[in-house]
Amino acid sequence: ARSSFNVVLEGISIGALTRGKAQEGRPALQGSLTAVVKGDAAGTRWEQISSSLSGRGRVQINDGMILNYNALAAILKKLSKIPGVGDSVLSGVPPAFQSTLNQPHTVLHPVDFFVDIHDGRMNFDRLIVATDAFEIVASGEIGLDGRVNAQATLWIHPQLSSSLTQSIPPIRLVADSHGLIEIPLI
Repeated sequence: ARSSFNVVLEGISIGALTRGKAQEGRPALQGSLTAVVKGDAAGTRWEQISSSLSGRGRVQINDGMILNYNALAAILKKLSKIPGVGDSVLSGVPPAFQSTLNQPHTVLHPVDFFVDIHDGRMNFDRLIVATDAFEIVASGEIGLDGRVNAQATLWIHPQLSSSLTQSIPPIRLVADSHGLIEIPLI
């Protein structure tokens, strides 16, 4: 027999959920999680329930921040490895992005996405994680067993992309047809 469920989580602290996993000085996600999931499942044991789980939901993260990690600095460090770029990548960062580059944390724009759950796998399409400097768009699935199968692409903000590609020509190798720096992640 199948059982139905309706789960509503509102304003849950992500930091509280991950507190046991976060270590001092290490990157950690913080913010407020809201999720509404409706679905059904069959079975009385977890292995039965997890493999028959199906439903649909919406997940939102507000006031998101990655503590102890400056994602823009990490991205620029990767770009510096392109032959002919090196440390000159920092000189291509316009003043509007200098303060972001010097922050110890990464501030996220609100995240809002839908999930479909089938046979114990959470599928998502167009999950967008954005900051003032870049945007990551991902699609894929996460299994309840922890397996991830996803594709993601990072695009650097148009003004930052333009400044970097104009001042450091080798970076044009990773720009798309619109001049945006595009980096496949997964």
